[in-house]
Amino acid sequence: MFSELVGPLVPVLHPQQLSQLHQLGARAHGLVPHLQRLLCFADAGDGQFWLLFDSQAAASGEQPAPQLWGDPAAQLQHQGAAELFTEVLAGHRIVCVAEPGTAFAPAEQAALAVLAELIITNLRSGADALEALRQATGVAHEFARLRDSETGHHLERVSRITRMIAMGLAESHQLSPTFIEQLSLFSRLHDIGKIGIPDGILLKPGRLTPEEMVVMRTHVELGLEILHKLLGQHSIPDQPATRLMANIIRTHHERLDGSGYPAGLRGAAIPIEGRIVAVADVFDAVTSTRPYRRSASVAEGLELVHELAHKGELDPACVAALEANREELESVVADYRDPPVLVG
Repeated sequence: MFSELVGPLVPVLHPQQLSQLHQLGARAHGLVPHLQRLLCFADAGDGQFWLLFDSQAAASGEQPAPQLWGDPAAQLQHQGAAELFTEVLAGHRIVCVAEPGTAFAPAEQAALAVLAELIITNLRSGADALEALRQATGVAHEFARLRDSETGHHLERVSRITRMIAMGLAESHQLSPTFIEQLSLFSRLHDIGKIGIPDGILLKPGRLTPEEMVVMRTHVELGLEILHKLLGQHSIPDQPATRLMANIIRTHHERLDGSGYPAGLRGAAIPIEGRIVAVADVFDAVTSTRPYRRSASVAEGLELVHELAHKGELDPACVAALEANREELESVVADYRDPPVLVG
């Protein structure tokens, strides 16, 4: 259920894990001189694998973002690899490629098997934390959906709109595929704090009073508290993914001109994830149905976020990336339309 709810979580290696993999890869090449390449994969399901580490790329000072492969052995043989040694354990796969014209002797295979076990042990520490984070995200998202059906639709739309914007900024802002996948996933939790807002305010069929708005705005702090508890309950350590999640919750209501909340951050003090989700959130809010007003069209929603960008509140680059996806935007709004509002 949770895998369907939140999708696969792209594995990300900690700098310490990468450093250890560099060391183990160098040790493997030292033990087996004709080892040409060592690759580490995580099972992504459906016959696909995430490539996490490639000693060939590491030797040249590169470490590409995690990418999906089909059958690693078949793909490597298609690339011309003749001799392969493969070790599979606990959802991970280590593949060693021999230099052309050579083969791994039995003793070398035994040495590679020991190193593969060490590598997989290293990888599992990160994978276990990511799986726990995925489960925690699923639980939190389900709570939000059960709390208010409109909020559930809103979260789905914001997630998809967030992905559109991030994809549009990928090249100009150097956003990796990993960052985009996790941003789309975690953006569903930007309003998780609304779980703690009283029904009389959250579900009020009309505009909020100034006093009620003060209470509503506490959903940011409440969201951070809920996130902290979820991470603690699942023993999830601090890592880039958890910091990304916290940034989304903390900054999606901040504005570039300092008029947002809760901290009144300005400009570059707002991380790109907060600026992206802010545009997605504002656009979705105005194109959603409310008891006290009709929903704006996609064209009207784009006109509003463009105006707010011109005023200096929203990031112009994020708005431009949204405008560039007009057709897909229309589809998302139609596919995840709110149920009719009953008044009276």
